Amino acid sequence: MDEAGQRGNDGRSVVSTRTMEAVVAALLFLFGATFVYQSYELGFRWAVEGPQSGFFPFYVALIICGSSLVVFVNALRGKAGRSDESFVERGQLWKVMQILIPAAIFVLGVQLIGIYVSSVIYIALFMLLVAGIGMSRLAICRRAEPSCSQRSISACVSCPFVTGSSPTMPTATSPSAIP
Repeated sequence: MDEAGQRGNDGRSVVSTRTMEAVVAALLFLFGATFVYQSYELGFRWAVEGPQSGFFPFYVALIICGSSLVVFVNALRGKAGRSDESFVERGQLWKVMQILIPAAIFVLGVQLIGIYVSSVIYIALFMLLVAGIGMSRLAICRRAEPSCSQRSISACVSCPFVTGSSPTMPTATSPSAIP
């Protein structure tokens, strides 16, 4: 069993459900408060010509803030009933971070060095570190062809693709291609 599989069985909690409920409620409250402020700036009252542009967002944001406060207070008081449950264990968090952190770095890499180079690096590192495909298969992929064709991809992942030309399709070098 690999290291991540062994970590998944340790059962050590990283954070409790109660804590996560309080954190998410606080973040949602800040989100709602931002919209309350922006709606206030736009105008949230009823004018002579009808509702001002911040009318609807203001009241929706108030509902978000009020709901968030209720969830936050219940999380602090432990009224959810499952407040002592583990939200995520170390092994589970490790598996999520194995995907999330490289994906975030990939998005940053797209901005800095472009999508093509970032994609090659991301896929190669993902195959090495997460999928457990060794350097020997990556070397086969590198030696197979200089371009990223179906043959080089199938050499990497060991699942053959259908390659070659179709017998019914004439090619430029075949005599039947000339009219």
